[in-house]
Amino acid sequence: MERLRAEQFEAYFGEQINLCGNGLAHVLGIKTHFWVSSCSITDHMAWVLGMPQPSSYIPSLVGMDTTNKMSYLERVRNIYSTFLYVYFMEKSVEQTTEIFRRKYGPHFPHLGKIAGDSDMIFVSTDEFIEIPRPTLPNVVHIGGLGSLEKLGNYELSEVIGQLCPLNLQNRILVF
Repeated sequence: MERLRAEQFEAYFGEQINLCGNGLAHVLGIKTHFWVSSCSITDHMAWVLGMPQPSSYIPSLVGMDTTNKMSYLERVRNIYSTFLYVYFMEKSVEQTTEIFRRKYGPHFPHLGKIAGDSDMIFVSTDEFIEIPRPTLPNVVHIGGLGSLEKLGNYELSEVIGQLCPLNLQNRILVF
């Protein structure tokens, strides 16, 4: 841990499935957090972020094969699926938080609270083909950015090249 702390990282990029990295970033004192979702915003992410999740028209990402135009029965099933997914994910987060509390003390913050306070949330989907949903101002859809490859390869501009010389002091994370 001391070796990692000595690196003095300025930002943490974490994924949506396991919030263990958020706890590690907190332990290391990293103040800037970016939460990255490799898929659409999950029911649990919406729950943690305090984002509205109207299950009457936003399909759950797990257990449902439906669109945003659901019958009454499909809505009931969707609400149930959303509840179960959030419940089981939250149990996992509780267990992981408990591990951190055993190691770092009982006042260690809940991992959901740490993740929910992320500065930016990057979602690897294209918002124009997503089912419309309420969102937050710090949610940025980054899907479709790879489509530039089809147009040809681009080099970094001279200004960016000067700001980010390739050396061991400057690191760029590509995911």
